[in-house]
Amino acid sequence: MQLVKGFAAIFFILSGEVYGQTKIRIETEDHFVVKDIKLRAWTPFGLEVLVTRDSSTHVFLLDKPVNRIRVEGENYFTLDSILKPEIPVGSGLVFIVKVNDKILEQIVISTSKYAAKLKESLVSISILKPYLIENKITTDISHALEQVPGVSIADNQINIRNGNGWSYGAGSRVMVLVDDLPMLSADAQTAQFSFMPVENVGSVEIVKSAGSVLYGSSALNGIVNIRSAEPTEKVSAKVSAFAGFFDHPANDSLHWNTSQQKAYGLNGYWSQKIGNNAFTASANCLKNEGYRMNEFDNRARMTLKWKHFDKHLKGLCYGLSASGQKGESGSFLLWESFSRGYKPLDSGHNYSKSGKLAIDPFLEYKGVKWKQQLLHRALYLDNRIDNGDTSNNQSNGSSLYYTEYKASTDLFRHQVKFYTGGIWMQGETHSPLFNGKQKSRNLAAYLQLDFKRNRLHAQAGARLENYKLNQFEQTRPVFRAGAGYTLAKYTMLRASWGQGYRFPSMAEAFISTTAGSVSIYPNPNLLPETGSNAEIGIKQGIRIGRFKGFADLAAFQMDYKNLMEFTFAQWGPIAPPLFGAGFKSVNTPKARIRGIEAEITAEGKIGITRLVLLTGYTYTSPINTAVAVVFATDSTGNKLSFENTRAQNNNYLKYRYKHLFRWDLQCNYKHLEFGWSVRYNSALLNYDKAFIAFPLNTVIPDIERAFKTLDHVLVTDIRMGWNFNKNWKMNFQILNLFNSLYMNRPADLRPPRSFQLQGVWFI
Repeated sequence: MQLVKGFAAIFFILSGEVYGQTKIRIETEDHFVVKDIKLRAWTPFGLEVLVTRDSSTHVFLLDKPVNRIRVEGENYFTLDSILKPEIPVGSGLVFIVKVNDKILEQIVISTSKYAAKLKESLVSISILKPYLIENKITTDISHALEQVPGVSIADNQINIRNGNGWSYGAGSRVMVLVDDLPMLSADAQTAQFSFMPVENVGSVEIVKSAGSVLYGSSALNGIVNIRSAEPTEKVSAKVSAFAGFFDHPANDSLHWNTSQQKAYGLNGYWSQKIGNNAFTASANCLKNEGYRMNEFDNRARMTLKWKHFDKHLKGLCYGLSASGQKGESGSFLLWESFSRGYKPLDSGHNYSKSGKLAIDPFLEYKGVKWKQQLLHRALYLDNRIDNGDTSNNQSNGSSLYYTEYKASTDLFRHQVKFYTGGIWMQGETHSPLFNGKQKSRNLAAYLQLDFKRNRLHAQAGARLENYKLNQFEQTRPVFRAGAGYTLAKYTMLRASWGQGYRFPSMAEAFISTTAGSVSIYPNPNLLPETGSNAEIGIKQGIRIGRFKGFADLAAFQMDYKNLMEFTFAQWGPIAPPLFGAGFKSVNTPKARIRGIEAEITAEGKIGITRLVLLTGYTYTSPINTAVAVVFATDSTGNKLSFENTRAQNNNYLKYRYKHLFRWDLQCNYKHLEFGWSVRYNSALLNYDKAFIAFPLNTVIPDIERAFKTLDHVLVTDIRMGWNFNKNWKMNFQILNLFNSLYMNRPADLRPPRSFQLQGVWFI
C-alpha cells in the first residue's frame, strides 16, 4: 500500500469483528495514543461517514466500508488519501503518525546567514516569538529583549552574558539587525530600537557568541536579528490600539507631578502575496508622556515592502523596502538626587526632533547549485536637539551605506555547505558634537564551511576586514570553529570558539560635550577591542505528552583586550565647574568572563490549556585580569588603573551582574489568556569610583546610597487577554506589578508601575 507523506507507516491488524464496526487506532512512532486529533471518512460513492469515538480507549469506530480517510491534528502531519482496496467492515486499522514538531524543528538564520535547524546550532541561540511582543503591548523591541535569558539592557545598549557594561550610550558589542541588515547608527553605533518594527515581527534571534566572522565589528558579544513576517497567499492584517498610564512611585519624595502620565499607541500592518508579488505595509504611532520630568516620546513610523518573484527565471526575486519615521522626544541623563530621582540634575534636559529613513533594495537568486543574495541599506538619521544651552550644540546627523553580497552552495554530495560573501560599508557624521565631519569605511570578505556526516556536524570560518576612520586604518583577520555530535534525535553536544573585534565608534573617538555639569572628552587615539568566545554545551529536546521544547545548558568563557571604557579623570583644562574633570573613553587592558547558562523554551498542552514557557538562569564571573596595569595618564600626570578607578575593592568588571534570571509563562485556556513575566538582576558588582568621590559626588549626589539601597532588581509583570472571536481580542497588563524601585546604571531610576489596555483586530 502506498505510504502517505507525513506518516511513518500504515498497518492493518487482524482484530476480527468488533460489533460489526471497523476499529481505527492512531498512534505516534513511540506508540503514544493520540487524543487531540480528528478523523473524517468517506465511502467510495463520496458519502461522508459518521465517525464515533470511544472516550475511554480513544479509538475511532466506522460502521460502513470507506476508501478515503482524513486525519487532522494541530501537532501532526495531515493525511488525506484514497485507500485501496476499500476498508471492509469489521477490520482493524492502526495509523502510525509523525509528530509535527514545530518547536523541535525550528529554523534559524543568524548562525550561518542561511536557514538551519535550531537543534543543530553550534552556539547558544535564543528565539523570541511574536506572541511575547504582541501580548506585552510592546512599543519598543528592547522591552521584549529584556525578557530573554542572559540579556540585560541599559541606555539602549544590549548586554549579553555580561559581555558589555555601561558606556553612556556610545558603542555596542552586540550587532543588531533587521532582516539581516545592520540597524546601528553610523556615529555612535547605538541600536535604533524605536525605529524597529514591533507590529510585524516573525521572530527575533539572539546569538550569544562572538559573531564577527559573519557580521563584523560590533558582533564581539553577540547578534540580535529581528526578522519580519513573510507574506503568504492568504491576506494577513492586524490593527491594535492601546492606552495606559504610569502609577505614582512608591516613595512620596519621588512624586514630581500630581497627575498621572499617560501613553497611547496605534499599530497596524497588512501583507499578502498576490500572483508574483508580495506586499507588506505597516505603521506605528506612539504618544508617551513619560514617567520623569521633561521626558516624553512622540513618534510615527511607516514601512512599505515589495517583493517580486520573476515568472521567467525561476528562483529569481527582487524588491524594495522603505521605512520613515518622524518624532519628538525629551530626556535627561542624570537625576537631581536619589530622593528626587525622577527630576533632572540642574533642570537639565534634551529636547529632540528626529527624522529617520531607511531604503533597502535587495536581489536574490536560487539556482540549481548556488544561492545568491545582494542586499543594500541606506540609513539616514537626523537629530535636532534643544538642550537649553546655545553654546553647547548637540544636534547631529549621520548616514550609513551598507552593501553585502553573499552566496552558498553544496559540495561533496551535500555533505559540505560553502558560504561566502563580501561587504562594503561607509558611515559619515556631521556635528559639533563629534568635532565636525567624520567618516568611516569597512571592506570585508568572509567564508564559512559547514560539514555534516551522520551524527557529526562541524563548522569553520574566517573573515578579513579593513577598517578606516578618517586617517586611521587597520586590517584584521578573525576565525571561528565549532563541532557538534548528535547523541540522539534531539540530543546534541557542541563546542565552539570564535574571535571577535570592535572598532571605535565616532562618538567614542570624537565626542566633545557636556551632560548637565559633567564633561565628556574625545579620544581619537582609541584602539579596536579584540576578544574570543569559547563555549561547550548540550541541547536536549524535551517532550512530555503534548508539551515539548528544548533545554539548553552551556558553559562559556569570553576573553577581551583593549576594552573601551569611559573613565573619569581630569582630562581638560582647569575651569569651572569641574575644573577639567570628566569622562573619556580609553582602552583598558584585559578582562575575562566565565559562566554557565541554563535555558528552557517549550510549548504544548496540558489538558485543554496551552502553555508557552521561556525561562533561563545565567551565572557569570566577570573579572579584570590586569587590575594594577596603568592604562592611561590624565592631564595632571595621574596614572589610571582599574585598581584606582573602581568603587568596590574587588576585581569584578564595572556595571556587570553575577546572577540573571528570566521567566515568562503564557497560558491560553479557551478564550482566556494569562501571562506572567519575571526579571531578576543581582546587585551590580562594581562601578566607577568617580561617582562616589569628590568632586562628582557633590554634583551628582546619593549614587553610593542608591547602590546600597537598590542592591538587586526584581520586576514582575502580569498580563491577561480575552479572545472575543476569531477577529477581536482585548489585552490588559500591569508592568512592574509590585512598584519596585530599581536602576540599571548610575543616576537613572527605572519606570514605576504602569497599566495598559489594548484592543486588537486581526484576520
